[in-house]
Amino acid sequence: MTARAWSRRATVSIANVRVHTHEGPQTPRESLFSARDVAVGLVEVGRGASYRAASATVRLRAGRMPLGRDGEQRYTRHGQLAADFVEVFAPVVFEPNRRWEWPADTLVLDSSPFRVRDYLPDGRPRAGGKVAFNVFGALGYDERGRGLLWRLQAFATAAGDDWEAFLCALDGSPRRVVCDAHDGIRVAVEHAFPDAEISLCEWHLREKLRLRLVRAGANTNADRVWRRHEAAPHSLHGWEQFCAAAWRHRPMLDEVRRWVERWDERVRAQLARRPGAWQREHGRVVTNAGLERKLAHVAEWLEPRRNALRNRERLNRLLMLMQLQLNDEANETRYAGDVRDWLEANGGRAAERRLLTDPSGLPSLLAA
Repeated sequence: MTARAWSRRATVSIANVRVHTHEGPQTPRESLFSARDVAVGLVEVGRGASYRAASATVRLRAGRMPLGRDGEQRYTRHGQLAADFVEVFAPVVFEPNRRWEWPADTLVLDSSPFRVRDYLPDGRPRAGGKVAFNVFGALGYDERGRGLLWRLQAFATAAGDDWEAFLCALDGSPRRVVCDAHDGIRVAVEHAFPDAEISLCEWHLREKLRLRLVRAGANTNADRVWRRHEAAPHSLHGWEQFCAAAWRHRPMLDEVRRWVERWDERVRAQLARRPGAWQREHGRVVTNAGLERKLAHVAEWLEPRRNALRNRERLNRLLMLMQLQLNDEANETRYAGDVRDWLEANGGRAAERRLLTDPSGLPSLLAA
């Protein structure tokens, strides 16, 4: 048999895509959609597409719209198809890229709160709303110095116990942790990584100072204290100059002085060991800006549908796909291969759908 004839016999066509028969089951049993279709849906929702938009993309690509009573196909944007793909197959494609240990050098921590409307007893809307859930993020650096999301996970609150559960989910301990001055994070880091060096994010330190100075009225360039707060978190000399100006020239800055007295010892110790310019250029970070940029994408993708995200485990599986996307690890071909390998190992059958349900009236996020 010629090579060309063998190639014709060794391939089949599914949804206008040619695949080799040795690649494993092409379609889960009792399913109308192939592994390639599943991969398309997973990539789409990982990019921030809604379940409805991703479901429509998959159906159009596969040419499988639901049939009406007259037997004709009807266009639909119902999102349950993509939601089922995420529930069943997100862990399958995430597993090969799962990280089991924290990075050995630097770990950056931050979180993003998602708020929904809340009302006062008299019916008026409460300013700012209430936090429905928080997305915790951790960023580390690989051997090439690339900042990669190490973990994303949703929690109903951002208390110390939540952060400790987040940090204890992986093995190992980093040498250095960069975070903001949030008490819950700091206490959790001290419990989970007792030997790690904690560095407060310099940008957040400056913002804390700025807000307190604004409240005290020191918000003009002509004010010496205001001019010096910019450099205060970036060098020991700048911190000492700011403290001197705050004490000498603005004796009425009581709130600023109390905040400085609280953090003075920790900030001085941190600035004394601050990495030099060469170290900062080569991955020794002093802020959590890299993680915040990635969390900003997550916020952009989840914000429009924050009111509908009430099941924690379902959201965590969606976050798996977003983590892969933000780490440039999302790939339709690889996803399809992972799904086929999993199907082959499980007799061609997909896992049961819609098992991740909360008790009626008791959502695991946005509790009533």
